Amino acid sequence: MKPKDIIIRIVTALVIAIFMLYGGLVLCHFLTYSMVDVELLEQQMVMSLLSPGPITQENYDNMLEVVVEILDGWGFYDPWDVQFGKYLNKMFTGDWHDSYALLRGEKVSILITPAIFRMIEVMILPIILGVTIGIILGRISKRNRHKWKDQVIQIFTMIGLSVPVFFLGIFFQYNFSYQSGVFDAIGYKSSTLLDPPFKTGFMILDSILDGNWNLAFDITGHYILPTSVLTIAIIALVTRLTRSRQRFSSTFTNTLVIGFNFGLIFAYTLVIDIVFTISGISGLFLQSFFQLDFFVLFPVVFLFIFIFVIGIFILNIVILIIGIPSEEQKIEVSSTRNPLNYKSPIMIIGLFLTGVMIVITLVPEWISGFSMGAAKAPAPGAWDPPSASHLLGQTVLGGDVLAIIIWGTHDAVLFGLGAVLIGLIGGAIFGVVASLHRWICKGIMGLMIIFYLLPGFLILVLVIMVFLLPQPNYWILMLISGILMIPIFTRVMKNIMVYKIYKARRIISYICLYTVPTILIYESLGFFGFFQNSERINLGNYLLLAKYHFTAPHAIFWPGFAIVIMALGFLILHFEFQDSMREDPILSLKEGSFFQKIKTYLSKFKRKGEKNITLSDSA
Repeated sequence: MKPKDIIIRIVTALVIAIFMLYGGLVLCHFLTYSMVDVELLEQQMVMSLLSPGPITQENYDNMLEVVVEILDGWGFYDPWDVQFGKYLNKMFTGDWHDSYALLRGEKVSILITPAIFRMIEVMILPIILGVTIGIILGRISKRNRHKWKDQVIQIFTMIGLSVPVFFLGIFFQYNFSYQSGVFDAIGYKSSTLLDPPFKTGFMILDSILDGNWNLAFDITGHYILPTSVLTIAIIALVTRLTRSRQRFSSTFTNTLVIGFNFGLIFAYTLVIDIVFTISGISGLFLQSFFQLDFFVLFPVVFLFIFIFVIGIFILNIVILIIGIPSEEQKIEVSSTRNPLNYKSPIMIIGLFLTGVMIVITLVPEWISGFSMGAAKAPAPGAWDPPSASHLLGQTVLGGDVLAIIIWGTHDAVLFGLGAVLIGLIGGAIFGVVASLHRWICKGIMGLMIIFYLLPGFLILVLVIMVFLLPQPNYWILMLISGILMIPIFTRVMKNIMVYKIYKARRIISYICLYTVPTILIYESLGFFGFFQNSERINLGNYLLLAKYHFTAPHAIFWPGFAIVIMALGFLILHFEFQDSMREDPILSLKEGSFFQKIKTYLSKFKRKGEKNITLSDSA
């Protein structure tokens, strides 16, 4: 790649980052300000600022004037454009005022600073190890396709991607803390120890600088389990991404891929914070919402956006540097086709698991023997172990674990496939148009970045908070999740229109792949407590309730295992379909398409007038 092309791509990445930051702030401002009932906020702030004791009308009115002045400074009484300007000024200058609910009278910056450093402290080692090991494993798997090394790595990747982070975290807590007592599983340090003096913000380093080695070891001990869980999840994600990605990609496409996967890492971190009660920025985000402390919520979401955009920009530059194809690089040519092997043991397992899930989704009442209402209804024997009448035991309020798993599988699979179908339909429309000409493609792929102004998981949480409480609407959430997947399927359908081969296999492969994160995100929302009184059965919500009852491990293991099986069945089919397509890289390229520029890299490998070229397939 010429220096001029490198500069153009760097500038493009910078322009995209600026656009994403501005668009993300607009979206964030709209969603967070939409939560606010100004009159209720005035009353809450007045009551929090008044001194203890009898309240007179004069004192109330005087304090109300102070509160109105504060809210006016945030633009709550202004038109949208003025309000947005004041919001940006507050965010970028750090004038975040005081907390009025979480910790009354405390500077918001003082609350947020240690929380964000704790998040970084927990994330930094997993990201370094996860990305490094994931790239290594992905490349080993690529070089040894269909050999034993590749198969071992594939199995690890599938399991790592299938296990929900919250279930793996609870599993580690139960085995390595509750049962063995080897590691601490709650908090970032022992409650009897004081925080070290603030120097760098990183508590382990600050403890060492303060000479308090006992505190440094204590904090390290508390971080072992959450960092281990996060590392495993990131390794699996990066391994899959490394094995499936091609070198020739545009900045727009890279941004979409990075945005989706970086959004998953953000969701992982949020879940880890909640599972292990680390008191990081993610936990502060949920606390500020549930206590309606908007002066904490606004800057927390702003920081999420800022970190998200900066992370995508840095990763774009890293991929540009390490992904530039060298002139010596050769492209292997093959004319063999590899039919799907439906008799392979892995394929049989995948078909069996997926078939069982589809049957459960279609006839859950017939299989469980319970209606959904009966499965959720209170019964004697809360948290009782397995028995003849309850084969997998009972959970909260005496619910039958097996019936809850069957109905929970029904809701999760229906949610995942429904959202993917919505994304597929939207992606097909945009993808067909994008395949017509490279400039149309660039415009549409640039438009798709709008869907990644915020991490998808954060968008879902904010939408629930703003529009769908007290109980999220299952069907509306499915629709929003499907809309967020339109960019993914736009890229998939565009490639299908360009590459004249394996259309059905590609579509099935990606339906299976993206059903998995949709199901896991749905269950994660339940783990955050958003479906506690819902008409649906969410297994993540039952895991949230069971994590405080380690004396009833059956109520933790079986629902979590059911989620793993759901994800694993779809992932196995994805990997099998994906590998069957990689054996025949003879692809047809439309003239004038977005991939036309790839011809410059392949000119010395093709003769004039040829219609087919050979490319490494991409996921």
